[in-house]
Amino acid sequence: MLKRVILIIMGVCIFIMSACNSNQKPQETPGSVTVTPTDNLSTSEPTPTPTYNPTTLPPRDLPESNEFFSQIYKKGYQTADGETLSLLDRYAQQMRDNVLNSKSEYEVAEGATVYYFADNGSNLNNGLSPDKPKRDFYPLNNNLELKEGDVVLFKRGDTFRGTFPAKSGVTYSAYGEGAKPIICGSLRDYADAKLWQETEYKNVYLCTVPINNAGNIVFNNSRVLGDYTQTLGKLQVLNLNDFSGVQDLNNDLDFHCDLENKKLYLYSTEGNPGDRFDSIDICETGDLISIVGKKDIVIDNIHFTLGGSHAVGAVNANNLTVRNCLFDWIGGSVQHGTTRFGNAVESYVGSDGFYVYNNWIYQIYDTGITTQYAESPEDKLNVMRDNVYYNNIIEYCFWAFEYFHRMSEGVQRYTEDIYIYNNYCRMSGEGWGRPGAGYLCSFPSYGEEIKNVVIEHNIFDRGHAFLVSAYGSDASEFTYNENIYVQEKGGLIARLKNTNYRMDDNAYKTFTELVNDKEACVFCVVK
Repeated sequence: MLKRVILIIMGVCIFIMSACNSNQKPQETPGSVTVTPTDNLSTSEPTPTPTYNPTTLPPRDLPESNEFFSQIYKKGYQTADGETLSLLDRYAQQMRDNVLNSKSEYEVAEGATVYYFADNGSNLNNGLSPDKPKRDFYPLNNNLELKEGDVVLFKRGDTFRGTFPAKSGVTYSAYGEGAKPIICGSLRDYADAKLWQETEYKNVYLCTVPINNAGNIVFNNSRVLGDYTQTLGKLQVLNLNDFSGVQDLNNDLDFHCDLENKKLYLYSTEGNPGDRFDSIDICETGDLISIVGKKDIVIDNIHFTLGGSHAVGAVNANNLTVRNCLFDWIGGSVQHGTTRFGNAVESYVGSDGFYVYNNWIYQIYDTGITTQYAESPEDKLNVMRDNVYYNNIIEYCFWAFEYFHRMSEGVQRYTEDIYIYNNYCRMSGEGWGRPGAGYLCSFPSYGEEIKNVVIEHNIFDRGHAFLVSAYGSDASEFTYNENIYVQEKGGLIARLKNTNYRMDDNAYKTFTELVNDKEACVFCVVK
C-alpha cells in the first residue's frame, strides 16, 4: 500500500517538475522540427477542486487542473469563438511540450543493478555503465537475469528495433541527452530493391523477408513528431470488402498479408518499392513491451512507434506505471477473422494499480488507453481497481479511453476506484486507423459491480462520432464532473441507451441530465 502511495507522489512531483521546466529549450529528434513551448497561460479564476475520494486507498495528492482550465472553463453552453479555439490549440501544444521535455526519473534501490543499452553497444558488454552498453533486445529476451529493483536504461536519440517482455519490479527508462529512445516495431528499413520481388500479377511485389501480420506500412517516414500526414499503405484483409486474395490488389500502396505463410504483397504503380522509396517501415504484429502476470513495473520516457499490435500490452499486471512516453503509428494487425486491433496502452483481464500519466498518444489504430476484460471461463474474476489516468494528450485515435468488456457466464467483474483526470482528448476518427468514426470516452455498464469511477476536468474536443458513449447503458454508474465538451454544431456528442445525441440547443441538457455532469462546460463550434 505504501509503495503505491509513494509511486503516485513521485508521479505528481515529475509532472510539477516538467511543468516548471516548460520554458526550457525543447529537445529535438533526428530529422525533426523543434517543438517550441507555448507561453505559460495565466489564470484569473480559482482552479476547480478535484472530487476524487478513493475507498480502498488513503487520500492522495494529485496535481491541480492546468491553469488553462481556469481561462476556458465556464459552466454552461456557449459558442466557441476564435479565442477559445486558439486557447485549445495552445493548451494541446503545452501538453505535448510537457511530455517532450520530461526528464528521466528513477531510483536505484540498494543491491539493484542499472543496465545501459545503446545502438553502438555490444551484447558482449556487461551493460553496467554508459561506456559498456549492451546493444539490442537479445539480452532482454534471453539471458539477462533481471531482478526486482533493477533499472534498464536506453540511450536517448537511439532506435531499438523489436520487442521484449517486461519483468516484475523493473523500471525501464532513458539516459543521456536528446530525444526519447525509440522502441520500433519495424525490424528494419525495407527500402532495398533486393527485398522486393515481382510476382505474376501486374504491379504486385512480394517482400522476400518473412513478415508476420503487418498492420501498417509507412513510406518515407518523416520522423517529425506530430506529423499526422505520413504516406501509408492500405491493408486489404481477406474476406473483407470482397477481397479474396493477392490477385485483387489493384490500388497503389494497397498491401495484403498471407498470415499463414508470413508473406506480404504490395501493389506499387511506380516500380520496385525498394527503389521507389527512401525508407519503408513495416509494422508487424506483437506488443512492443509485453507484460504478462507481472507487477511493480515502471515504463518511463520511451517513444513507442511502428508496431502492429499494442505498444504496452499488459495481461493480469498489477501496479503498472506508464509515464512521460510518446506513442505513434501503433496497431492495425489482424486479431481474428476480419477484425483488426492495436492500442497504445492496454491492460487486459484486470489490473490492481494502473497509472498512466503525462503521455502524448496519437495516430493509434484503435485506442489510446484501455482496460479490457477477459471472456474466458478460466479468468473467473476480473478486477479493475485503482486505475488513474491523468495529464495525457490523446489525439487522432479511434478511441481515447475505452472501458471494454462484455458479460460472460461464470466470470465475475469488479470495478472500483477509477480516476480519469485532466486529460485532453481530441479529434477522434481523424487518424489513419478508422477514419470517419471514433469515440473520445467510452464507458458502458453491463451490470457488473462498479464503485467510485470519476471522470473529471477533462477536455473532450471534437470527433467524427461521440464525445461520451455508454452504448446500451446509461452513465449513471460513473461520475462526470466539470468536464469541457467541444463539438461542431450538429455533430454527435453522446450515445446513451442506444440513443444518439447531437450538438444542438439541447446539448447542455444532454450533458447535465443524461451524462449527469452537473457542472459541464459545453462549446459549440460553428463553421
